[in-house]
Amino acid sequence: MRTAGCIWLVALASFAGAAPALRARLGELQEAFSTLLGDPSETAQEMASRGLSLVYRLGDDAGRAQLLSSLMGTLQGAAPGHACACLGACLGGHPVDI
Repeated sequence: MRTAGCIWLVALASFAGAAPALRARLGELQEAFSTLLGDPSETAQEMASRGLSLVYRLGDDAGRAQLLSSLMGTLQGAAPGHACACLGACLGGHPVDI
């Protein structure tokens, strides 16, 4: 379910990245993608990486700085976010079980 949700979010960001509604939720997308970098599925990891790249390109300078800061924290061992909550929120409020 997480892999499918991740693929869907990458497709959404790819094709609707200019939409104001999506740009308003870049922080939530970033958190979901960041958390999914550690998913056991290699497909989810790859798609999460692509998703973060899209979020970086779609974001403004402040968003990019925040993304880099968050990624550095993750790489340095900071506690991961809550993928199920973020992914669920990005999927329109539907719960996502892990």
